[in-house]
Amino acid sequence: IIANAETHEPLDILPNRRKETIKDYLHKYGADVELVVMDMNPSFKAAVKKALGRPVIVADRFHFCRYIYWA
Repeated sequence: IIANAETHEPLDILPNRRKETIKDYLHKYGADVELVVMDMNPSFKAAVKKALGRPVIVADRFHFCRYIYWA
């Protein structure tokens, strides 16, 4: 799910979670994106970096809390 991080409004639902799908979508629609809130899946992170260059990447609250719990 692609959503607005400020309003939490869903913007789009991608057909799958593949790196190429995410990269292609962000490359096409993400020109103005400067901040990405996401789980820290290495494949997702690589796709975001490849499509958007060097945006600020922030771990989403759920995954951040889960990592703390695991630690």
